[in-house]
Amino acid sequence: MRKLMILFILLITTTLSAQESLSYGETVNGVITNQMPEVFYTFQGSRGDTIAIEMQAVESELDSFLRLLLPDGTEYASDDDGAGNLNALLAPIFLPEDGIYTIVATRCCGDFGNSEGAYQLTLKQIDVPVITLDDTVTLELAAEETAAYLLFNNTNVEQMAASVMSTRTSGVDQVQLEVRGPVGEMFYGYSPMPDASQSVISPLILQPNGAYLITVRRVWYFDTETEAQPLTVDVTIHGLNVTPFTFGQTLNGQLDDANDNLIYSFEAQDLLRIEAITNNQETGFEVRLYDPFGTLVDSRMVTGGISNNPLVVDPLPVQQAGTYYLVIQRVNLNSSDVTGQVVDYTVYVGASETLFLTSGVPVTDMIDNVNVLDRTYRFNGEAGQRIRITL
Repeated sequence: MRKLMILFILLITTTLSAQESLSYGETVNGVITNQMPEVFYTFQGSRGDTIAIEMQAVESELDSFLRLLLPDGTEYASDDDGAGNLNALLAPIFLPEDGIYTIVATRCCGDFGNSEGAYQLTLKQIDVPVITLDDTVTLELAAEETAAYLLFNNTNVEQMAASVMSTRTSGVDQVQLEVRGPVGEMFYGYSPMPDASQSVISPLILQPNGAYLITVRRVWYFDTETEAQPLTVDVTIHGLNVTPFTFGQTLNGQLDDANDNLIYSFEAQDLLRIEAITNNQETGFEVRLYDPFGTLVDSRMVTGGISNNPLVVDPLPVQQAGTYYLVIQRVNLNSSDVTGQVVDYTVYVGASETLFLTSGVPVTDMIDNVNVLDRTYRFNGEAGQRIRITL
């Protein structure tokens, strides 16, 4: 009997990588290819250092991507297009400990990406000036700079609502406004339209005794042909008036040039119901709900119409018991300009009226409001329980 021996040859491909040591203030050049999709750089950092790392493509189609690793190898931060035009920017980064950090310069999607090309990488320490409440600080961005930063320390012992506004006073590029919370996560951001010179974040719900990082970032709109110019931006932060109201109360009033938006606060701990109505036909208002951490829970446009029925949102989940913020803001359906417009509003916030179902007991119901598209019901269930629902 003849035996056939088949030799299997296993080809093992290895991804090449390189490693280089950097110092603050240093700029290096490199290349990302399919054979070498990532390059490693190390640097000595100290707790409290505030740094910026930028990776710019150099005459190439490279879609840059940056990762920063802690001394133990854990990923601490990453960015894809923070510098605009598919370039990456990690900034500002507050180093949490002493040690040797690793920068991974790569491309979007890593081994699965397909962009290649030359790049320039810069590591530098940066200073972050402090802005105080009701203060205005002027930031200047050189033509080669992508972003500038401010630090706001909320020393209040209670939550507060604030407004942050950036105004471009010179230059042609627009700016994006961002705010990051005490633990570094971005929870507010505003990108202007291409023809706008201002960016506004309002309301900004600030937690007590926390440090907040304000970032003014140049918006490129993927314009690679226009040469960058210096930018001058004024940034202002001021407190907002918040009116407490009793849960279950109906709010009535008018929005006009003197009161373009109003902010109310209330305590909530269970499912909510919001009803809102206006008699205005061409203008209306937006109603927004924020949770105790400043996260947007829900946002709805309220306009008048032939039905004259209220907008009803029920149920709205309450993930965290505490102080919630209701914003009522004037809008114009046909234009971005609301100057001179007077808008009547009626808003009710109370407990959810969602019905509880009882097993085996049918419910007859109807929807008689054109602004209500569905009906929600609740029931008590047990883990592993099998149910059948018929309509």
